[in-house]
Amino acid sequence: MTEPEVSIPAFRPFYLHLAPDRMVEDALRERISKVTAPEHVEEVLSGIWLTLVITIEDSSFRMLVGEFHAFREERGLPLSTENDTALQQFQRHLADPGNCREILAKYPVYEERFTTILRNMLAAWAEMFTAYAEDGAALRAAGLVAPGPDGEDPIVRAVATGSDAHNDNRQVFIVRLASGTRLAFKPRALDSDRFVRELYAAADPHLAHSLEQCIPLSVTVGSHGWQQFAAPRAMTEPDEPARYFYRFGALCAIFSAIGACDLHHENLTACGEHPCLLDTETMLRADITSLEPSLASTLTNQFKLSVVSTMLLPVANPQSHIDIDLAGAGATHAQQSKLKRPIVQDRESDGISVGWEHVVIEQSDNVPRLGDTRLSAVDHFEDIASGYTDALAFVRSDAVGKILDAHQGLPVRTVLRPTMVYGRFLDASSHPNYLSDPAEAKRLFGLVSRLPDTVAPEAAAFVADQEHAALNTGNVPLFLTWSDSVALATHRASYPGYFEMTPDDAARLGVSLNGDRSDRYHRFLLEELLSELIGDDDSAGLSSHSVFGRQALADAEAGGWWRSIAGTLSDLSVTHEGPDGTESGWLGGIGPDRGAPTVTAGDFISFHDLGGIATFLGRAARQDSTLGDAARAADRGLTSMLGFRDDFLLETAESAFTGASSLLLTRPSEVDTDWLERILGRTAERAASGDLVTDLANGPAGPLMVLLSHVEHGTAEVPLGAERLGSLADLVLSHRDGLDEAAWFDIAHGGLGLRWATARIGRVLGDPSLAREAADWLVARSESGEETPHHGWCKGAAGMLLASAEILASAGRQEWLTGRRLEALVDSATRLPAGRAVDLSVCHGSSGVVQSLIATARILGDTSLLERAHAYQEQVLGIARAHGFFTGARGRSSLPGYMLGWAGVGDTDLLLHNASGTASEGAPIPVAFTSKG
Repeated sequence: MTEPEVSIPAFRPFYLHLAPDRMVEDALRERISKVTAPEHVEEVLSGIWLTLVITIEDSSFRMLVGEFHAFREERGLPLSTENDTALQQFQRHLADPGNCREILAKYPVYEERFTTILRNMLAAWAEMFTAYAEDGAALRAAGLVAPGPDGEDPIVRAVATGSDAHNDNRQVFIVRLASGTRLAFKPRALDSDRFVRELYAAADPHLAHSLEQCIPLSVTVGSHGWQQFAAPRAMTEPDEPARYFYRFGALCAIFSAIGACDLHHENLTACGEHPCLLDTETMLRADITSLEPSLASTLTNQFKLSVVSTMLLPVANPQSHIDIDLAGAGATHAQQSKLKRPIVQDRESDGISVGWEHVVIEQSDNVPRLGDTRLSAVDHFEDIASGYTDALAFVRSDAVGKILDAHQGLPVRTVLRPTMVYGRFLDASSHPNYLSDPAEAKRLFGLVSRLPDTVAPEAAAFVADQEHAALNTGNVPLFLTWSDSVALATHRASYPGYFEMTPDDAARLGVSLNGDRSDRYHRFLLEELLSELIGDDDSAGLSSHSVFGRQALADAEAGGWWRSIAGTLSDLSVTHEGPDGTESGWLGGIGPDRGAPTVTAGDFISFHDLGGIATFLGRAARQDSTLGDAARAADRGLTSMLGFRDDFLLETAESAFTGASSLLLTRPSEVDTDWLERILGRTAERAASGDLVTDLANGPAGPLMVLLSHVEHGTAEVPLGAERLGSLADLVLSHRDGLDEAAWFDIAHGGLGLRWATARIGRVLGDPSLAREAADWLVARSESGEETPHHGWCKGAAGMLLASAEILASAGRQEWLTGRRLEALVDSATRLPAGRAVDLSVCHGSSGVVQSLIATARILGDTSLLERAHAYQEQVLGIARAHGFFTGARGRSSLPGYMLGWAGVGDTDLLLHNASGTASEGAPIPVAFTSKG
């Protein structure tokens, strides 16, 4: 056999001490010789030996680098990257088996672990060669090898794929036969492949393009299986990509409905015009979630049993350790993670050391190509949507249920944690501290993140024990169940009753839930997820394909757009029949920088986010009675979700947009006494602890502004006496000089917002000096020469216009905001981008401008501003049609919420529709924190 090439030649004697050539000879030569062409036996043996040695190197180099430097220092040799004197001496030192044994004695964890790993790896290879010798008839019957007698097509090459090691260090092997045929040996039964092929066959009559070749041929023999090797292959004809992405869309629809998961980039290969699924062990999923009937449970189940959870399409989750796109759809560019891995530096010198580098992932086999050009799913959105929609007809038939009936007892892999998490712990376990001390090694593996609180302590202990046993022998833990079972098992042990729902039951629920949702709902999820692939330089993203665009946008007119937006939002809802009638909630994104995934399970219910949908639909229903059912369902749904998410909102109780106080904007016609008391109590706690946020958007100034509006206009009873209202005002006033980090004109987060609040406090609570102080501050800042470069409400000219109008009117100095000053602010606020997509959002974009113009018109009694708002909205529509749109975040065209989404866009257009010529009365305007115009 050929001596293995390694990365650190000086350490090779140690590697070969652990894995000498005779180890491979004794264990495998006889088995290999029976199934391998004679002229290739040595090559195959050498390849296996190399695999063992590389495995040792990857796990021991950190330990050996430390040993080398101890050796060097004992001999008084310098640390230098200019020579290798000490390293050569260390290599000769390792050539003595006694010295290797001495090193191993210092690291009992490593010695025990690798004795087991090497034994297991050799056994796994032996299992594969024995299987090939015995499985000839089955392979021929399945069409995996050509007809002929046993031994006619011997092995000429065998390699380990480098896939995760499971169940005693078994992994997938690839063999090449003398005929050129390549086969994948999988150390598990492939019953789930047959299940998928039957799904494909049943779906094909509903599809324009067959799925038959979207899974390799395979056969199961006992406890293992053989699969046709699926080689990635570029497309060559220009009409092939459309068919590829059509099929990909169909897979998304079918697999999401039955609860498939873990269909990441390594489990899919682009084989010409066929997205080919390589691994089917996670086609179904069991669930620990209780079947308690509620909207929250329905939303959670809809989320889990949807395309969001398949990993076929990208989902970014800031709370996850995984910060790169691993989706099966394929990322066309290299991605660098924040995660790091250990590497060797200066490996051939006496300065050898362990360093760290970022993990970089560059997907290849799963990325479809036309010739040499990598193809993005974004550019083929309509093809994906078409395949998905056609496959929904199959999902809505009774065929899936019949196939599930025929596959009772199907083995199902259960993914309790991402494999990448386990990989991080395996990397960490190669540190010498964990290899020398068994207690430290056990402590490390005990740090694997906790399971959900719904898991019983005994069940969690079972999982922890099985994880430790696997990780301690270099395995990625693999858990499984069966389609008709609620047990959780490994290849060694089982825990009964771990799950609440069998995979079969979950799949049937998923089929029902997905079948019940509209085609537009499914298209919306595709739009939300594929938006993650949009580059920062493409602000329009998928807007030309958006569920909120297309014909609805073409037909829209200022003040008349809101009705189609309301209809779309209603169609996207997820419903549950509650005790008082239908309840509605929404899956969807809430925008960036919020610590939330691309699509949430309907639980972000503040006004800023999904709660604002109920506000808009409620107002829309007062104009159009046909929206009444949708509005009432949304309101009941909000009430239901508040019962589950009240504690979450109270974490930042003081925020009028994202916290508990946002209910004052969500339901502007009422002030709930008990809820307000909880807000004030929590606000006092946060103030005492120093955690209180103090700006307008997220601090107590926001809710105070709304309460003062109620007091001023009598629109709702405010259950606070003058003393308590005054105390809240004093708290806000104490913050007005403390926001120096933000620009002065930042209304949401800077000084302008708090001066605006100061003016309203002075006006409503009868202290004119406060209004005068705010006006003086505003005039001084406005004349300082520092102007906002932005146009919208949050920190732009529109917000300045609105705040300035109320501050100056409160101080009796509105004449300052007339003529050229007023004209300049209005012109700046209504300036639109030339030749590029328009931001429609309330927070940063055009809808915030329109709301600010309407509110300012009411404050100043200037009806020309209403005319300006109407003309501006028409301009916005024209640009959106010509150049596209987004809602607050570049490339995001379908966010459903209020401040960064379509509820806000629709509500703004409705406000414009309702704006009267007198400009003195009107509905509440959220960006003005008013209960009445």
